[in-house]
Amino acid sequence: APDYVPEAPRHSTWVRPPFAFEGKGAAGGHSATRKATAEPTRPQPVE
Repeated sequence: APDYVPEAPRHSTWVRPPFAFEGKGAAGGHSATRKATAEPTRPQPVE
């Protein structure tokens, strides 16, 4: 087998574009943004 020759590291000019985290993104779409105020959905035991 031929000797292993590591490849020269590539240099990229790519930069991460600026992104403003406003509203709900994909990660925050399923999390509550405020306290839940709905009534319980199951009947509660009557005492």
